[in-house]
Amino acid sequence: MNVETPSSATAEKIWSKHMSQHALEEVEKPGAYSKQGSPYLMLKSNRPFSKADKLTLEQKIRKTIGSYSFLRHAKDLRRLAEGTNFGCNGKEEIKNENDGKEYMHIVCFFQKIYN
Repeated sequence: MNVETPSSATAEKIWSKHMSQHALEEVEKPGAYSKQGSPYLMLKSNRPFSKADKLTLEQKIRKTIGSYSFLRHAKDLRRLAEGTNFGCNGKEEIKNENDGKEYMHIVCFFQKIYN
């Protein structure tokens, strides 16, 4: 699933399908692209939702991206140069059928090019 970030975080940034694919690989296999020396600034969030909430996938994505995990990096995002490439991706998962929760996992990569 491709994930769009809030426009305030991505103003003057360029969506990269390639980086979105890297983000999905990172969600599925943590460490695939986030190793020391990576060319990416990584933002990630894992958020539980009650199955009883009946939120749409889009609502879950927006709440996950709007979480503190993402917002605390706003200063880092503003430092990135105009035209910086970025990509986000994620997945929804049920870890335990009996706990009544679904989890949204999202990773965004931003190319490390600073002003």
